[in-house]
Amino acid sequence: DNGCGKLVSEGSIAPLPPMVDDTYIKPPPGIDPKVTIFIGILTVYEKIEIRNYLRDMYKHNNAALARYLGVQESPVTIKFFLGLPKDGKVDKINKESEKYGDMVVLNITENKEEGKTLKFFDWFAENASILRNDNYMLKADDDSFIHLIHYYRDIQDLPRERAYYGLLLNYTLINEGTNVYMWGMGYTISRDLVMDI
Repeated sequence: DNGCGKLVSEGSIAPLPPMVDDTYIKPPPGIDPKVTIFIGILTVYEKIEIRNYLRDMYKHNNAALARYLGVQESPVTIKFFLGLPKDGKVDKINKESEKYGDMVVLNITENKEEGKTLKFFDWFAENASILRNDNYMLKADDDSFIHLIHYYRDIQDLPRERAYYGLLLNYTLINEGTNVYMWGMGYTISRDLVMDI
């Protein structure tokens, strides 16, 4: 399985082949190259090697997507989101952020289950107008890799509004009934839903 249309763990994806040339072609039928996506990867400072690996993988994957769509610039923006370190020291984070320009430090102390994702949604909503007004936002974790061409093809049939896309999990709690939510390595939400959260 090559992960086609799925979010897969980093260890199961081979690097993309190097670019052969800078030739741009017309996008395949049924693919709208104007659909824009913002990918936010939640991470912690200590995982710098993983971020660097992902930066390299997404650099090549984003270039491949642009060639596939026949455009000069990929319609996908990718940033890493971190909380404030518990020790309050942000010097190393600031240096990495200045070097790559792809990191956002959220105004929340680093944590796993205490609102970091909601702070990420807040950041997206507050900055949506300067983010090309992206059609979709994908929340991912740093232990996953999204094959952008397959993902881009998958979301073409999604509605541009009220879309919530990912792996569904049903669970039942006594006295609360059945609940349904997304789980796994990531999920996609249309811009309007993020603005409503």
